[in-house]
Amino acid sequence: MKGLTICAALLALFWTGAAPAQVITPSLDPSVASMGPAATGWKTEDVVALAYTDRTGKREQSGVQQYEFTGSQSDVMLALTMEGAAFELASSNQSTGTKPEGVYDQPVPISNKTAQANLAIQGNDFFSMGLGYRTEEKERWLSQSYPHDRTKLTYAGGALSVRLGESFYVGGGASRVREASDLYVDNNWVESQIGLAMLFGQPGDTRFRFEASLTQTPKALQNAAADRAPAAHPGSDLQRGALELEFSGLLFSFQGDQLIERVVTVDAATGQTSSQTESVSSRAGVLWVPEMGMSLGFYFGNQQVKQLYTDSFSDFQVKLGYLF
Repeated sequence: MKGLTICAALLALFWTGAAPAQVITPSLDPSVASMGPAATGWKTEDVVALAYTDRTGKREQSGVQQYEFTGSQSDVMLALTMEGAAFELASSNQSTGTKPEGVYDQPVPISNKTAQANLAIQGNDFFSMGLGYRTEEKERWLSQSYPHDRTKLTYAGGALSVRLGESFYVGGGASRVREASDLYVDNNWVESQIGLAMLFGQPGDTRFRFEASLTQTPKALQNAAADRAPAAHPGSDLQRGALELEFSGLLFSFQGDQLIERVVTVDAATGQTSSQTESVSSRAGVLWVPEMGMSLGFYFGNQQVKQLYTDSFSDFQVKLGYLF
């Protein structure tokens, strides 16, 4: 009980909200891909899983609703474990049905596709070392002149997670990020991660997991070249927190994150400015997770993005997996 109280207090410090926090340890939900490649090495289940998410939202600026969002997301993942090693493949496809028809001052997301692969090795149940590769393709509406701005991000890096005693984990990692765009020159920067986690219990028994992590990127600028505009990546801080409890085959999961991007945005029509963009997400769900066989569950999520405008989203996700 004392350990549970300490974990709850730590989560209160880090909790900010939805990317789940699996940087140091994997989620107790075996159908969720790890965000850090070192976390993959601690996985204990072989699983293939699918998920579908229905998403709605709206954008407001100066108290006036500009339009509504509708969209969906599909996910697929595969995780395989072996003696001293583990491997993950995952992909996600998110699309927005709303297409702007008038003149808007701020970008509107159209689609976001991601794919990732993680490979990790484990040493004597003491450490996990992993390599990861991820791509992200974003499409957004900018204006009548640029209705389809496409950007591709490529992440390649490694991470280390160390187990201290029976239940405590610490670690971190770094990734080289490259950005290519239809409109801007190529850009690159280094993304770094650190985190801590607590994991109590064994597979098949009652288990409890807490994790908190921080991901940071520096500001990166590239001058214009040929017919491409200058590229600017704002410095950012991403805090993640997760709290999970599993007993009698039922998993209760709570996750949150906060992303701060230090970018100045100006409204050309009014001259109003914003010094940063803040995105806060939260997600909660319950899943049936047997030792082997079919897994089924659902999540409810919320997200709010604030700068000159406020985007608010809510979603409902259904998950189906098979453990073998």
